[in-house]
Amino acid sequence: MSDHVGQVVLVTGAASGIGRQLVTSLTGAGATVVGCDLNDSVVGELADAGAHGHCVDVTDERAVTDMVSRTVADHSRIDALICAAGIYRDGAILDATAAMAEELFRVNVVGTLVPAKAVAAAMIAAGTEGAIVTVSSVAARLSTEQNGLYATSKGAVEALTRSLAVSLAPNRIRVNAVAPGPIDTPQATAALQDPDYAERMLGRIALGRLGAPLDVAAAAMFLCGPSSAWITGTVLAVDGGVTAKR
Repeated sequence: MSDHVGQVVLVTGAASGIGRQLVTSLTGAGATVVGCDLNDSVVGELADAGAHGHCVDVTDERAVTDMVSRTVADHSRIDALICAAGIYRDGAILDATAAMAEELFRVNVVGTLVPAKAVAAAMIAAGTEGAIVTVSSVAARLSTEQNGLYATSKGAVEALTRSLAVSLAPNRIRVNAVAPGPIDTPQATAALQDPDYAERMLGRIALGRLGAPLDVAAAAMFLCGPSSAWITGTVLAVDGGVTAKR
């Protein structure tokens, strides 16, 4: 039997990418999935996928608290939270502005903290020994000239993850992160049409291919299931060996 049968899992950033793959994989594994996104089409799309959708800004404390309260009212508890909402901005850190930093940190860091706090409070109130999974990036440890500000925001997500893990351990709530490497997206596929770029990019990956959203979803699901019951405060690289090869 799947580790996730009967679980109630909240997924942020559920309309696309890794978040959308999580919805598909978790519902397929027998979980009840509640997803949220800023994209207002998320409600209908997730209903079609067998999940429950909410149009919510994950940095809005009141809206997130209301969504968590409604989820508990509808499903009696929340077993796991996966914080997949996030944005990427390219650019050299010496060209960064305060406005760019505020945008990245608000979405990537505050947008992780707010749902984590709200769900943790609900878990504590219900006595649920749950799990929270955040999404970092290998960029947090392998910064380049062109992703410095993004890498900094993801480094903050990793620090937040460890802090939450220590703070919530007495309540038997585990908190871990997944750190994806280069993932196959439409943009990445288009870029790989350039032979020189493809050689450089794939040459960095020990396994020789881009990751898929499914690779990241599977790792996140492991971290929010009972098979990882003695793992907390960990950042799991899902990168095809990028960090090992570097």
